[in-house]
Amino acid sequence: MVIQTVLVLATLVLYAPTTGFSFLNWDDQVFTVGNRYVAGGLTWEGIKWGLGTGLNGMWHPLTWMSFMLDVSIGGMNPATFHMTNIWLHLFNVVLVFRIGDKLFHSLEVAGSIAAVFAWHPVNVETVAWIAERKGLLSAFFTFLALSRYIDHLRAPARSSAYLLAVVWHLCATLSKGSAVVVPGLLLILNFLAIPADHRRGPRGLLLDLAPFLAIAGAGATVTFGTEAAANAVAHLSWDFRAASILAACLRYLGHLVFPADLAGLYARPTFWEPSEVAWLLAIAGLVVLGIFSLRGGLRPPLLLGLAWFGTCILPVSGIAPFGPHYMADRYAYVSFLGLMACGVLAVAQIPHLGVRRLVKGMVAAFLIASTAGYLPAWRNSETLWSNVLATQGPNGIAWNNYGRYLMSEGRLREAAKALRASLVEWVGNDLAYANLSLVYAKLGEPRLEQAYAQLGLEAQPWSEPLLIRLGDMHRRRMQHREAYMRYYEAFRLERSSRAAGALALLLYTSPEPAVRDRREAIRMARLALKLDEAGVDDLVARLAAKPEPHYNRNDSTNAFIVLYAR
Repeated sequence: MVIQTVLVLATLVLYAPTTGFSFLNWDDQVFTVGNRYVAGGLTWEGIKWGLGTGLNGMWHPLTWMSFMLDVSIGGMNPATFHMTNIWLHLFNVVLVFRIGDKLFHSLEVAGSIAAVFAWHPVNVETVAWIAERKGLLSAFFTFLALSRYIDHLRAPARSSAYLLAVVWHLCATLSKGSAVVVPGLLLILNFLAIPADHRRGPRGLLLDLAPFLAIAGAGATVTFGTEAAANAVAHLSWDFRAASILAACLRYLGHLVFPADLAGLYARPTFWEPSEVAWLLAIAGLVVLGIFSLRGGLRPPLLLGLAWFGTCILPVSGIAPFGPHYMADRYAYVSFLGLMACGVLAVAQIPHLGVRRLVKGMVAAFLIASTAGYLPAWRNSETLWSNVLATQGPNGIAWNNYGRYLMSEGRLREAAKALRASLVEWVGNDLAYANLSLVYAKLGEPRLEQAYAQLGLEAQPWSEPLLIRLGDMHRRRMQHREAYMRYYEAFRLERSSRAAGALALLLYTSPEPAVRDRREAIRMARLALKLDEAGVDDLVARLAAKPEPHYNRNDSTNAFIVLYAR
């Protein structure tokens, strides 16, 4: 109990500064401040929405409910979300301690594993980033499932432990799709971590795993389906994927041993040079040789650690690539646990007690200092993207998001500079062109506003953000026919909620009889709400709630709109 108390208090003190951190412009708007269901707190309407939505290419209803509960408790306050993340991490630390104690029957070993897990800086992203609540919550239920399954293996007659393991696995899957790895982790525990006299035979193991495999299969199907529906899966060649996976795995192992240059985004390169691939293969070969050269008691724990790492990292390794990254620290939260245990067991074999304590103290001090030094990078969007640019080099996504932050703070000249840098690193970046056009609109420079929008459209002729940006320009200049054409083109391309909402507001408010069509405006507003119920503009939501007006010849679409729409 003393060890757990020390671990919890030290971790709480270490992560307490995050309660003063802000929302980030990196998914936090989607999950919290920009989501009207979350903003409404925990309601039946919100629960039903959370169970059915695949917003952002993800299905994690329990995560949505946890965000809603935070709002019900503390309002839309980032401190409340951060505090919940800290508590979840503390619970996970205690669960890791208890799992370690059950597996290794040593409070010293269990405490050391939990300490490395609690204080390793690679876990900062998972704890300090509000949007990564899904990873914390899924890990919490995963650890509960593993703990109960170990109890089941030791006492098979206790059916309650097994049933609870299945229930916790279901909850983990409802929190994040990566929980599909749980059946693999149960196999590893059975063959590599549990004493032989407690292991399940092939038939018993198959029966044990059946419900876990069913849950994992359903979760994987839903997860991949929502990602594909959101166009989140990148289409890359298999040789490029293989190089990216190899590079990521080696870098993960490097971060485990020496966590330097950590960042919130490791952008996927455009291509891998043949010389880079050769170096990766050479390093991988040395690692494999080092593993096979091990003798004595270190090889079984290392096999356990590598099997655990490989199982956890496989679904997010890039086999089915999604997002702009090729690796992420959040994927290491559960994945590193086996290798952390291997390192602790290696230190435990040092015969001299004084030397062993010295090594543990030095490692603990290094991890705490590294985490404390890295935490401020997650304070707000400015520190986040500044850190990415400082540690990973020039990056088009980072410059664009940094520019968005500066624009939101009213630092428009600095924003324009950052967005131009994004265009240098990411040629044809339509988001940066659209944001630059918006910056110059705010600066009152219409010539540059239109120039960047037109340049972007030349680079990306079918860009929805740029078409909407041009539509906004025309609407502001009272050129409603031209605005309608741009909005309609954007909607025809993507059928997005944003384009449908822009069309709805234009059709409802336009003073031009040739454009105004209030019945069609209400229909478009309802479509916008259907396409994105959570993030739709409040004006569009209120418009969607209006009853459709009766047909009126003077308030309906004229031949101009009918012909153009055809």
